[in-house]
Amino acid sequence: MASISSAELNYLVYRYLQESGFTHAAFTFGYEAGINKCSIDGNLVPSGALVTFVQKGLQYFEMEANLSNCDADLEEDFSFLQPLDLITKDVHELRQMISERRKKLQKERKKEFEKEHEGERVRVREKDRREREKEVEKERREREKEVEKDRREREKEVEKDRREREKEVEKDRREKEKEVEKDRREKEKEVEKDRREREKEVVKDRKKIENDKEREQQHGDQTVREMFVDHEDRVPVKLEENGAVGGPEPMDISTTSTSQLCGIPSSDVTILEGHTSEVCACAWSPTGSLLASGSGDSTARIWTIAEGRCKPGSENGPLNVLVLKHVRGKTNEKSKDVTTLDWNGEGTLLATGSYDGQARIWTTNGELKSTLSKHKGPIFSLKWNKKGDYLLTGSCDQTAIVWDVKAEEWKQQFEFHSGPTLDVDWRNNVSFATSSTDNMIHVCKIGETHPIKTFTGHQGEVNCVKWDPTGSLLASCSDDITAKEANKILLQGVVGVDGLSFHNLKLQGNPSLLMSTSASVPNAEFSTSAATINNTSNIVSNSDVTSSSSANLWHARHLKHNLLIQALLLLFLQPQHSESTNPSSSASESVSIPNSIPVNTHPMQTRSKSDIHNPRLHPSLFLTHSEPKTVKQALANKDWLTAMQQEYDALLKNHTWDLVSLPPNRQAIGCKWVYRVKENADGSINRFKARLVAKGFHPVHGFGFHETFSPVIKLVTIQIILTLALSYEWKLFQLDVNNAFLNGTLEETVFMIQPPGFEVADKLLVCRLNKSIYGLKQAPRQWFDRLKSTLLQFGFIGSKSDSSLFIYGHQVDVVYLLVYVDDIILTGSSATLIQQLTNRLNIAFSLKQLGHLDYFLGLKIKYLFNSAILMTQSKYICDLLHKTHVTEAHSISSPMVSNCNLSKHGADVFHDPSLYRSVVGALQYATLTRPEISFAVNKVCQFMASPLDSHWTVVKGILRYLKGTLFHGLLLQPASVKNPLAIRAFCDADCASDVDDKRSTSGTAIFLGPNLVSWWSRKQKVTARSSIEAEYRNIAQTFTELTWIYTLLTELQVSFTTPIWSMKQDTYLHDLREHSKEIYTIRWSPTGPGTNNPNHKLVLASASFDSTVKLWDVELGKLIYSLDGHRHPVYSVAFSPNGDYLVSGSLDRSMHIWSLRDGKIVKTYTGNGGIFEVCWNKEGDKIAACFANNTVCVLDFRM
Repeated sequence: MASISSAELNYLVYRYLQESGFTHAAFTFGYEAGINKCSIDGNLVPSGALVTFVQKGLQYFEMEANLSNCDADLEEDFSFLQPLDLITKDVHELRQMISERRKKLQKERKKEFEKEHEGERVRVREKDRREREKEVEKERREREKEVEKDRREREKEVEKDRREREKEVEKDRREKEKEVEKDRREKEKEVEKDRREREKEVVKDRKKIENDKEREQQHGDQTVREMFVDHEDRVPVKLEENGAVGGPEPMDISTTSTSQLCGIPSSDVTILEGHTSEVCACAWSPTGSLLASGSGDSTARIWTIAEGRCKPGSENGPLNVLVLKHVRGKTNEKSKDVTTLDWNGEGTLLATGSYDGQARIWTTNGELKSTLSKHKGPIFSLKWNKKGDYLLTGSCDQTAIVWDVKAEEWKQQFEFHSGPTLDVDWRNNVSFATSSTDNMIHVCKIGETHPIKTFTGHQGEVNCVKWDPTGSLLASCSDDITAKEANKILLQGVVGVDGLSFHNLKLQGNPSLLMSTSASVPNAEFSTSAATINNTSNIVSNSDVTSSSSANLWHARHLKHNLLIQALLLLFLQPQHSESTNPSSSASESVSIPNSIPVNTHPMQTRSKSDIHNPRLHPSLFLTHSEPKTVKQALANKDWLTAMQQEYDALLKNHTWDLVSLPPNRQAIGCKWVYRVKENADGSINRFKARLVAKGFHPVHGFGFHETFSPVIKLVTIQIILTLALSYEWKLFQLDVNNAFLNGTLEETVFMIQPPGFEVADKLLVCRLNKSIYGLKQAPRQWFDRLKSTLLQFGFIGSKSDSSLFIYGHQVDVVYLLVYVDDIILTGSSATLIQQLTNRLNIAFSLKQLGHLDYFLGLKIKYLFNSAILMTQSKYICDLLHKTHVTEAHSISSPMVSNCNLSKHGADVFHDPSLYRSVVGALQYATLTRPEISFAVNKVCQFMASPLDSHWTVVKGILRYLKGTLFHGLLLQPASVKNPLAIRAFCDADCASDVDDKRSTSGTAIFLGPNLVSWWSRKQKVTARSSIEAEYRNIAQTFTELTWIYTLLTELQVSFTTPIWSMKQDTYLHDLREHSKEIYTIRWSPTGPGTNNPNHKLVLASASFDSTVKLWDVELGKLIYSLDGHRHPVYSVAFSPNGDYLVSGSLDRSMHIWSLRDGKIVKTYTGNGGIFEVCWNKEGDKIAACFANNTVCVLDFRM
């Protein structure tokens, strides 16, 4: 550190005194201090040096406080300075000088230290590294312990939850058993009570009958009068206000149904006993003396009824009875229950239908003439034609079959319905009508492959269809739980040489017309063939909820069949009502809809109605296969190591890269191993797949790559090719290209690091890629260009409509090739030609020939017995249900309720938006084979940005629906090759359904032949100003799709030279609205022009679950009578042969005979069970009735 002597200090004081003017004091001080003896050169001392020195001293104190508190450090700092520097420099400059000189000294010392202690640092670093590894290992073990501990806790919780669920299930089971037992006891009490009341009534009736006999003896042959009637309730019936003038006047209708004076005496009743189960069908032979009955005891019986009045004491029935057993030495009698029967016109043959799907023909002596086996489900109805050479049957298997009785074989099978066929009725000897649970009515003709007429007026399952006596009017009745008159957009156009052109487009129908309880008569005078949806999901129209029923009448004069190609666009959108998935929806708002096989409405008590079902066991839904997360884990497993080695060998064999040094100013992209367990369609392991993938997100566009787009085959194209293959009975083959992307030549220069786990000795080398490895953005395009050029060299022609479709023609043979990345589908008219092309492809590329198409893009292809295929995603949906923990939830029958209005505004924000997006994205892929969820999935997709709890509730509803329909899929059937393929499109658009932006939703379904090939449900991009605008926007989109399909079919050499016709709108002759519940059956009167009673009007009778029977004047569309004598649902009605009387049977155990002249009950009879069917004999003097107490009653009728 710099220092100053006392002589120097004295000199500074001397100079200060001298400069200040104290000359004498300076002289005295200089003399005493010996200044003259000092060796200081005064010329070097500036003026004011003492003041400067004092100032510097103060600054030294400041430096001492700011630099360091350590004396050693302070001394070191001042050692860098010279005395002159202390005087001439200020503090800031001194600090800089000290700092610079200190840094210089530190660098010199550091260099010396590094030279001396280089080896020591290496040892310290190694020691630190080992310590860090020990800490990491220790932390890893602690984490594993925590994970294991958490796993055990979760297992304990799961086990605890399982036990609790089992306890709850057991508790619920016991409670249900108690409730069932309680209900059983209550029912037994009610049955016993009813039995006692009936016994009292029987005793009372016997006394009345004895009194009547006494009166007859007193008054001779005088007819018993109705002298006293307790009371009569008269109900005024008003005609409809909108009817034509001149109809019948309102009538007072007697509702007295239990007057004992009009009761049929027991002497006029014959009780036929012998059946051991409820009797559900009966029919008189046209000869008049034979009565047939069918029962749930697997037998039918033919009773011989003597002519004339019943004899007293004949309660046990006649002795002459033939038992037609439907079981031959088998014990499973329930599967042979007789459901329907009918006599031929001559009365010589009896046909019966049963639950085993077989129709049997019997002779009048009880011999089985033939057994007709073709149906795959219970037969619900059968009818003979008037000529008696054909028998028509309708079954639960969705088909109707015409049988040639003489040849004892089926003549033609009609597969037009998408639900069970409930009723059939002949129009004449060659044409007939069928009804089904799919709400459709088809008029068919023998020899035609399409319906000659289709009626779509009903919005519920059609229970019954009946032609009038002349065959010009068709009546139908339905449940119509949901009913709304839908608009129909009609398209008329022509497909000619110049392509597809549309020359007529018009809207018909009243969009605001709501149907309540009604019966309708549509006019079909100008008609062409209409097709139905018979293979996939239900296409339903947007509807409003109203409890109603309807019976429809259809005018069917001049039916024509002239359909070759049809483009009929109908408005359809929202699903039918079902169990509500909206938490805000009450239970009363939810309306159940029919499933794929709706509930049987037949009165027979079947096993399903008794809740008796065979257990359905499913295989394990989920197979979990672990996949390694790191290379270290994969190398430790021999299966994955083998897979990695195979991939690495394939890369080297294909000369994918060259090892080079990385050039300056270039960067090598990374790579990683990706591991996947390839599974079969059933979830079993197919192989372990390891793939080396480049991290292609590093290159920059224009430098590392240029073009990246690569086309893939459209789903619509796949559906069309599969339809053609099935129709022409072509075989479908599947190929897979090994390491497909490695076949593409890389045009850019790309460097990549060496694969992890397979580095060479010199790790500084990098891979210069020669081929387009997986992960590069341009790899898909390079592979497709290579494949396309190869196929074009082979002679294929690329499709202009779909770039991934290639067509090969050789003489009269054609082959179609579809490409989806590295998956290829081949089909064509020549299997030999396909094999030749496959061999050539195998030379150019390494192929795996997978045989027949069975698993493609996650879609399971299942081949059915009728040359059809079923495309399902059951495994994919199973995995999705497992991921979302919905496997234990209850299933529902509809993916979404129609009145569920979702909005993006709300406070209930969903806690995990990423989970919502993941699940909804997975549901989008599920729509590939499940078009019925398209509308619901489209709705929930609109809230990806900010989902709410209410949106998640709807998503769970879709998952619950998929759980209940796990094995449903898309059915593709072969179309008829005799006639040109029909193209049909159904489209609809609502108006301002979105509550947030008031935009409309469009929906379209396009069919090629019987198969659904294209569909969508999407929100429109702009806000429509009217419903017409919204509908026309969707029509324009549909036209575009139809034009594209036509162009594609033209390229596929499927020619169309015939016009496209549309079916004109069905016009109802009358809309008959009166019933308040479902209409179960209808009957025509045997009156009117062209009948044996031409002087009487044609009347239609309808029987309903509202306990009433209504009679209608068909000509005027007016209600004549409302017959309200029953207390429970009416199951059957029948007109007398002369048309003067009507008999009705109800579940209230009563049968009423009504006079059509005044609408009153003239006779009544009360049995011991509900009545399922009533019928008159040919003469009209006897009535047969089937009862639920296993008996058939024959009643004498005379007035």
